[in-house]
Amino acid sequence: DAQQQYLAYNAMASMMWYASKMDSAKFYFQEALNAVHHMDTTPVNKYYRTAILTNNIAGIYRLEGKTTEAIKAMETAINNTKKFIASKGNEENKKNALSLQFEAIDNLAGIYKDFGNYSRAQHLLEYSYQQKRKSLPPSDPALFISRILLGQLYYATKEYEKALSYLYKGQEALHQEEGDYFLWDADACYTIALILDEQNKPVKANEYYKKANSLYAIAFQENYDEIYLDFLRNYSLFDAENGRCSQAIKQSLAALNYVSVNNASGSLLRLYQLLNLSEIYAKCGHYIHSLTYAQKAITYIRNYIPQSTSFLDSIKIESEMPKAILLQSKAKYKLLQNRDTGSIAAILKDLNETVRLIERKRTIFSDAHDLGTFIESQKELTDFIKQLNYELYKLSYHKGYIDKIIGV
Repeated sequence: DAQQQYLAYNAMASMMWYASKMDSAKFYFQEALNAVHHMDTTPVNKYYRTAILTNNIAGIYRLEGKTTEAIKAMETAINNTKKFIASKGNEENKKNALSLQFEAIDNLAGIYKDFGNYSRAQHLLEYSYQQKRKSLPPSDPALFISRILLGQLYYATKEYEKALSYLYKGQEALHQEEGDYFLWDADACYTIALILDEQNKPVKANEYYKKANSLYAIAFQENYDEIYLDFLRNYSLFDAENGRCSQAIKQSLAALNYVSVNNASGSLLRLYQLLNLSEIYAKCGHYIHSLTYAQKAITYIRNYIPQSTSFLDSIKIESEMPKAILLQSKAKYKLLQNRDTGSIAAILKDLNETVRLIERKRTIFSDAHDLGTFIESQKELTDFIKQLNYELYKLSYHKGYIDKIIGV
C-alpha cells in the first residue's frame, strides 16, 4: 500500500535526519516521495505531502552544499503549499499547510543566510513574520519561532542589541506556552551565548552555553543533528578560548567521530568539524595537530568541489577554503624554526589562493551591507597577509611588500 509506504519511509527519514545520517535520510525521503507519486492524485498527495517531503529534501541539499538545488526544492515546497491552500476541500489540512508554508519560507531564508545574502534572508524572515501575525493567533508557536530566527539573523549581521531584543522576546513567549519547545529554547540560548561572547562577557556567555547544552541534550537525546553539531563547534571553541582545552578537544573529537561514523562524510558536516578541530588545537598551542586537521580539511574541500553542478554550489563549498588555508598557514608559521624570507614567502604563496577565492565570492553580493559584512568576516585573513608582507619588508626592505600591504 503506497500510503503505508509513504508514512513508513517518512518516519524513517526523520529518524535518520535527527541522527545526522544524511545519506540514509535522503534515501528514505526520496522513497517516500516515490510512494506519493504512486498514490491517487488528490491535492493532499499532489501538493501537501509533496511539499512536506521537498521541504525536508531541500534541507539535505543545503547540508550537501547543493545550494541551487536546495533553493529550487524549497521554492517548489512553498509553491505546492500555495496550490494546496487554493484547492477545494481538505479544510482540515489547510491550517497545517499554511504553517508548512511559513516554515519553508523560514528555511529558504536560512539557505540565503548560509552564504551571506543577509538582505534576502531578512526580507523573507520579515515577510514570514508579518504573514504569521496576520494569519495565526498570537499564541501560535510560529510567532516566537520567527522572533528567534530574526534574532539569529541580526547576530549574523552584528546588530547585537537588536538580536538580543528579538531573542529575549521569543524566549518570553516560548516560556508562556505549553509544549516541548526545548530545541527552540536551546537555539535562543545558543545565539545569546554567541552574542555575549562577542561582547566580552565570558561568564554570562558560559551560563547560556550550559543552558543551551542541557536543552539540546533533552531535545536530541543521544543524537547529534546539524544544529547541535553547529552548537558543539562553537561551544568547544569557546572553551578553548577560555583555557578549557582538554574539554574542548574531547568534545570536538567526539563530534567528528559522530559524523564520520554516521554516514555524514558525504555532507559538509565533517568538513566543519575538521576546521573546528584545527582551530581548537591552534588556540591551545598544539600547532602540529592544527596543521594536520587543516590539511585534512583542504583535501576534503578539493575532493568535494568537483561535485558542484552550479556556480553557487562551488562558491558555497569554496567559501570554506580561505579559513582552511589560513589555519594551515598560521600553523606552519608557528612551527617555523627560522623565519627567513624563503619560508615566509612560501606561506604567503599559499595565502594568495585565498585572495582569488574571496574576490570570486564577492561577485555574488548585490547588497552593499552584505558585501561589507563579508569583507569584515575576512579581517583575520587579510591581517595575517599584511603581517607576513610586513615581515618580508623588514627582512628585505623591498618596497613592493609595502604596496602589497596597501593593496590587500
